[in-house]
Amino acid sequence: MEGRFKIMKKSLPFFIFLIVATILGVGCRSRISFPKEESEEVGLENGVYVLTDANFHHEINTEGIVLVDFWINGCPPCVKQAAVIKELLGPFRDKVKFAKIHADRYREHARDYNIRAFPTLLLFKDGKLQEQLLGLHDKPALEMLLNKMLNDSQQETHQKAESVEQNDVQNDALQ
Repeated sequence: MEGRFKIMKKSLPFFIFLIVATILGVGCRSRISFPKEESEEVGLENGVYVLTDANFHHEINTEGIVLVDFWINGCPPCVKQAAVIKELLGPFRDKVKFAKIHADRYREHARDYNIRAFPTLLLFKDGKLQEQLLGLHDKPALEMLLNKMLNDSQQETHQKAESVEQNDVQNDALQ
């Protein structure tokens, strides 16, 4: 019994420190400020759509490819991922819609897609989830994935056009 008391007596200052630090918020993420509210009102920030509860489903349920970055404050990989996405804006601006959502502020969307690690990228095609990428991804990896998705889309469009042409030729032959 004495051994336990000695351990508790030695660790008591540490527990007091933890309680005080928790109360004061020392080392807590709540001390980190959120991004400016104006960016959410605008809906577009440096070429990247800022998603909220109001526009989330509308923006991802569009035709084409949408890349959504789920990020949180106090996350260095999230900052690096945002920089990579900014680099991708140039070559993919007219081909891919880039969006971001603050996962702490809009937790229900992160919960809907079972997101537990940050950053997480979701790739949608014509409103349907195609890929979920966990962690930081570099520019070449994302370029390769986006080019593959774009090529697949072009092939599908070409196949649909050929199918329509064949149907038109068959209908003309029947008449």
